[in-house]
Amino acid sequence: MNYVEIAVDVPVGPNRTFTYKVPENIQVSLGHMVRVPFAKRTVSGIIFSIV
Repeated sequence: MNYVEIAVDVPVGPNRTFTYKVPENIQVSLGHMVRVPFAKRTVSGIIFSIV
């Protein structure tokens, strides 16, 4: 199971990313746009790195 660092499209400060777990059946790549849960809502984000 991979983890990714995602830059979310919300005003949380410069250069801030959040770590999300990726299910094994999902393929991810750097730069992909994704939808993730964030503060009781779903927001857009971009995969910044794969950990």
